[in-house]
Amino acid sequence: MSERAVLIIGIDGGTWAVLRPAILAGAMPHLAGLLDEAAWGVCESTVPAITPAAWSSFQVGAGPGRTGIVDFTEWDRLEHRHVPADTRRLPRTMWEVAGSAGARVGVMNLPMSWPPRAVNGYLVSGLMTPSFESGFTWPPHLAAELLEANPDYHLFNLETAVEEASHESVEEFLNWICAVVEGRGRAARWLIGKEPLDLFMVHFQAVDVLQHALWAYLDPGHPRFNADRNRLIQERFFGTLDREIARIRESFAASTSGSWLTFMISDHGFQTHVGRFSLWRWLQEEGCLQVDLSGATVTPIVHLKAENIAAGGPPVDFDRSSAFSSGRSNEAFIYLLEQGKSRERTGNALRKSLEEIRDPVTGERVVEAVKWREELYHGDRITELPDLIVVPAGGWSITGRWEHDAPLFSAIVPGEDFHIGRHHPDGIVVAAGSGVKSGEGYRARLIDIAPTVLACMGFTPPPEMDGVPLQAMFEDEIPASSIIPARENMDDEMEDDPAGDAYTPEEQALIEKRLRDLGYL
Repeated sequence: MSERAVLIIGIDGGTWAVLRPAILAGAMPHLAGLLDEAAWGVCESTVPAITPAAWSSFQVGAGPGRTGIVDFTEWDRLEHRHVPADTRRLPRTMWEVAGSAGARVGVMNLPMSWPPRAVNGYLVSGLMTPSFESGFTWPPHLAAELLEANPDYHLFNLETAVEEASHESVEEFLNWICAVVEGRGRAARWLIGKEPLDLFMVHFQAVDVLQHALWAYLDPGHPRFNADRNRLIQERFFGTLDREIARIRESFAASTSGSWLTFMISDHGFQTHVGRFSLWRWLQEEGCLQVDLSGATVTPIVHLKAENIAAGGPPVDFDRSSAFSSGRSNEAFIYLLEQGKSRERTGNALRKSLEEIRDPVTGERVVEAVKWREELYHGDRITELPDLIVVPAGGWSITGRWEHDAPLFSAIVPGEDFHIGRHHPDGIVVAAGSGVKSGEGYRARLIDIAPTVLACMGFTPPPEMDGVPLQAMFEDEIPASSIIPARENMDDEMEDDPAGDAYTPEEQALIEKRLRDLGYL
């Protein structure tokens, strides 16, 4: 066993704006008690503050310049097509670093962990996993064991959830999503019970899903806020989540004989979603993006090639265009199609014009900032990233995908739009256990979690991690005495790494459907 075992609980989209009222209402007594002895505060997300960028960066302790991931898909500049992002080219993850030093690790349901790479222990991939048939565990035989012991184990596809949310059947929606949380907790305890683990993480995607759909009932400032439904959500959903967190912590404590720590983190926070701005249409109107709309009827999904557009999307004339937008989520990116001084001139002109855009109704800003990738990131994969990252102003989302007849500006309508809530860059961080300096008001970066976890386990974070250990949250200097061996020195059983396979066309179709069900396409 390592010096201190570590349990990480991922609360996707967790925000104090929701959790603190739930605690004060008495719905989360376990979390309330945990905070009394914990160091806790705000965890700053990546730019952009969305699932693919954030959870990829979290795993490797470094930003998108090292992961090459800012969105659910990556755009191939040579082939002019989008392909789903996956783990194949990620740097070493904290799971691999700890495992290569001898620690036994377990990971369950973490987004951006498919295909599962070999670890010294167990890994069950999360969001972006195509299906149960796609090889979603390490070791591979774990899948059959997991499903036999947990036949209700869930991969998010949300066909039922989106339908229920759109009809505002809150009770049925809560029945469904609470069952998912309980099932995730049972599966996590089952995995913990297989053997003592030095490092274990379980991730709850359901928090993000619920807040996207029911944010109007969670934000007292929302025009459709309903106090009765707010109490119902606190008691049913957040009460269920609190009980599962308590059970998982009890199971982990029982499995380890030494000192241990709990980290609870989120990839981002949440806020009210007020409107959307179509970057694709704006680039068209500005004359930067030349397309043929004749016969186009639906949104292009994965492939976006001038000579072969999938799903009826508009052919893009890349030879006559100077800029192209992408964005599968509620954030948008610009790829510049020129080189040298022309690229710089076009980028600066677009930046200036975008930052001047105002909401036609309120006059408020729609775009907070437009950043060159070099202003935000560094690393050996920076040239694979979009040239410009468009940061929306509070409450706005900016879409880079093409949508037939989409207006330049559109309001968010509850009951019609799944994303009533949208992401905010401030998430949560909690550290509790041996050596923690209790108190609130701490501030961390998401990329600091991995090196902090490794240092608490007694391992030196590798130099490619840009994050730093969160020393201020601990009473004494965090020990970091062990030198991390190279990944190739792991046990022989881990050398048959399954992560070399790309998505098959069938798996790409499944991923598209899952993201569409989640409201991302």
